[in-house]
Amino acid sequence: MKPFWGITDDVSLAFPEHLRNERYSKEFLFDQYGKRAPESFRLPSQRVVLFGFFLSAFVCALMIRTLYLQVFQGIYYRSLAEGNRVRIERVSALRGGIFDRYGAALVTNAPAFTVAIIKGDLPQEKEAQQRVYATLADRIHVPAEEIEDLIEQSPVSLYDDTPIQTNLSYQEAIPIILESKNLPGVVVREGFFRQYPCNSVCSHVLGYVGGLTKDEWLFYKEKGYQYSDKVGKTGIEKQYESLLRGRDGQEEIEVDAWGKSLESVAITPSEKGSDMTLSLSLPLQRIVADVLENTLKESGTRKASAVFLDPNNGEVLALVSIPSFDNNQFIHGLSSAQYTALTQSSDQPLFQRAVAGEYPSGSTIKPIFAAGALQEKIITPLFTVNSTGGLRIGSWVFPDWKAGGHGITDIRKALAESVNTYFYLIGGGDQGSLSGLGVDGMREYAELFGLGSPTGIDIPGEANGFLPTPDWKLKTTGERWYLGDTYHFAIGQGDVLVTPLQIASMMSVFANRGIVYRPRLVHAINGTEKAPVIVREHVVDQEFIDTVRLGLRDTVVWGSARSLSQLPFSVAGKTGTSQFSTEKNPHAWFTGFAPFDHPQIAFVVLIEEGESSNLAVKATREILSQWHPF
Repeated sequence: MKPFWGITDDVSLAFPEHLRNERYSKEFLFDQYGKRAPESFRLPSQRVVLFGFFLSAFVCALMIRTLYLQVFQGIYYRSLAEGNRVRIERVSALRGGIFDRYGAALVTNAPAFTVAIIKGDLPQEKEAQQRVYATLADRIHVPAEEIEDLIEQSPVSLYDDTPIQTNLSYQEAIPIILESKNLPGVVVREGFFRQYPCNSVCSHVLGYVGGLTKDEWLFYKEKGYQYSDKVGKTGIEKQYESLLRGRDGQEEIEVDAWGKSLESVAITPSEKGSDMTLSLSLPLQRIVADVLENTLKESGTRKASAVFLDPNNGEVLALVSIPSFDNNQFIHGLSSAQYTALTQSSDQPLFQRAVAGEYPSGSTIKPIFAAGALQEKIITPLFTVNSTGGLRIGSWVFPDWKAGGHGITDIRKALAESVNTYFYLIGGGDQGSLSGLGVDGMREYAELFGLGSPTGIDIPGEANGFLPTPDWKLKTTGERWYLGDTYHFAIGQGDVLVTPLQIASMMSVFANRGIVYRPRLVHAINGTEKAPVIVREHVVDQEFIDTVRLGLRDTVVWGSARSLSQLPFSVAGKTGTSQFSTEKNPHAWFTGFAPFDHPQIAFVVLIEEGESSNLAVKATREILSQWHPF
């Protein structure tokens, strides 16, 4: 039997049983006049029947798929939906503190808030975004256009913070927090900012922190930093960035469909950065800074620097550059006028003169050549020269600083009165029986005492200094090296350049009797002391070091720095006056150590364009009169 919906010649089979009789069948198909029934009463065609079949099959498949997704895959998609409601936020580590050698706080942290925008959470419509910018601009007093520019130029991903304003107080942040529902995409992060209680006194040493530039971001993001992070820009803050920073934690926070926090799910705590104890003595640092400031005011000069070291281990006790700046200004933001004043001033207040400044040494390096000449047996402690006002070689005369000369001079007197004639001879010889060290020999001993290259101090930006050579002169000027160049080298004039730190380090070698230490500012990290680093020992024989030390002591007892002899402890040292321009006054130097028998400090004071070393000696006396041996 064929299906009832199929086409058949037996009309009765296409109807229910109660209709299967001839009378009903005929009446159903034909009207009373024998005409065929209307089309609507006819059986469906094959095409329509097939369409109905496929439609039914499609609906059945859809129902089965829906059942599968709801029953069998429900757990999977439910877990994904739950995951979309959890946001991982960083817990910033507290930056390590910085203290002086006695525990006084040099850098601290204070609570603060940062307003940031997460680009991915901003409204999609441009007009809605503009409303967010306008509302936020009104609250933080920043132009809406500036906020929009920050977002458009931000290099971070959609769901990372783009900082808009930092270092807000609680009072400034709370109105934004309360209005958060009207500010989609705006977040307020709790954090901290750096405080520098010493203001300008320690600014060059400590440095400061600041936001990342786009160039810095390329470097720091590889180390796990976020664009909203602050990093050390200069000084100790930069040198020890990796230790001061600490280790960030993270918090998993459940949020609603609008991205607002509901509750904390889990937290991994952050680890505070390392605390740094510097070798710096804040009381001595203040004394040095105050004295230099007063010296500049009284003399009408504008720039100075000083370094005080412990010669027994290389620790820096004071490191001062004048003029200075207040590093707190960089934390709270500088106006355009303030920034221009700092960066374009001819006095360069941001410049770390004590470490990065390069100056003609003047007579401060004469002790090196005295020790070298003794070591090389060019002279003995009893060797004398008759200083008559200068040294004549052929038609050339190389003068002493004192008209008429110093008379019969041995090595101690040569150091005490800074007799140029003596050092011309031990440096360049007399073109006869006395050979002298020569330019190569002077360079060799200068390098042994630490000149001509960085000392390795743990602070960025240290300069090399410079020791000239005949090859350098030929390449630079096209001229050969003359005997006069050697004579100028021997008294610290000409092309010799040193940093104040190098001179203080050099004087430490005479103070401790022959050891070159690497200068350092950090004494301990998290309470663990750092060991001194010895660069070189036995630079010259002990007996020759002692001979030079006696000459340096004579400088104070009866020589060019005798005003220091009135101090309650014994001082040794060397004056220096270095010419660098025919139109400006020479620089004024004094370097030394104290107490003489058991030194606890080695130091240098430089007054730029101070004209006479007497000005540097006077400043040193004022500093040492307020300093007391341990």
